[in-house]
Amino acid sequence: MMGRADKGIILTTGTFTVEARKEAVRDGVPPIELVDGEKILEMCEELVFGLKPKKTFDKDLIRRCYLYESNPHVTLRVSDPRRP
Repeated sequence: MMGRADKGIILTTGTFTVEARKEAVRDGVPPIELVDGEKILEMCEELVFGLKPKKTFDKDLIRRCYLYESNPHVTLRVSDPRRP
C-alpha cells in the first residue's frame, strides 16, 4: 500500500486466507485492518445497525416431518442436520 494513508481497511462478506492475514500485519508497511463476514455481523449486532430478529423455518424438515407423521409404519425422529 503506497501513498499518504496511515492505515488500510479491507472488508469482505467471506473470509481471509492465512496469507492475507500475514500480509496485513507485515513489518515496514502501514497496517491493514481485515474485516471478514463474521466481524461485520458482530459489528452490526453491537451497533444494532438495521438488524431485526427474523424467524426462519426449514421447509425440508417440515416436509419430512409431515411425510413421516402421515406414515403409520414410521416413527418420527428428528436429528441434528449438522451431524453426519
